[in-house]
Amino acid sequence: MAAPALKLEMLSNEEILLLLQKLRALYSTHYHHESPITDEQLVVFMESAVGRMGAEKLLTPREVIRDFMDIQDILYQNPDKTFEQLMEGHKVEAAKDDPDQVSDFLTEFEL
Repeated sequence: MAAPALKLEMLSNEEILLLLQKLRALYSTHYHHESPITDEQLVVFMESAVGRMGAEKLLTPREVIRDFMDIQDILYQNPDKTFEQLMEGHKVEAAKDDPDQVSDFLTEFEL
């Protein structure tokens, strides 16, 4: 027996940013601790997430929320760390303008 399927639209970047702002407030309320993450840093985090290869088709709100909550937890547990220190290792280059360009790494690849 087939179950009904719901097709949902992907959240826009603005909607995900709004969701992260609400999660930050919820986290702060729950732990009675003001989040050190500013709105500007939220934008940096979103740019990093959206800049991942394949993000336009594969990035889900679940992954963004999981990564964001991990950063919140690390900052809460390690007050000596900064948001910038955590983001240093997560810099991801955006996809190239011309996806048909093959890097030199694969130019001589044969099957």
